[in-house]
Amino acid sequence: MFWIIVSRIWKDWRKALIIVKPETVIKWYRQGLKMYWRRRSRNRNCGRPDQEIRELIGRISQENPTQKSAISILG
Repeated sequence: MFWIIVSRIWKDWRKALIIVKPETVIKWYRQGLKMYWRRRSRNRNCGRPDQEIRELIGRISQENPTQKSAISILG
């Protein structure tokens, strides 16, 4: 798949094969895929919730003391 795309974009790609080994190109391709999927699957919602959300959770837990187990999951 990679070589099909390269051959359509870059007409003189065969000249570069003399300089670079096919194993090197495959290694670069795999590293690129690994980097792509690592960034794509990264958690974007890490960190503490906003102050407004924390206050809401605190208020809910005070108003509903029997629901502590559900609130502890959120907080």
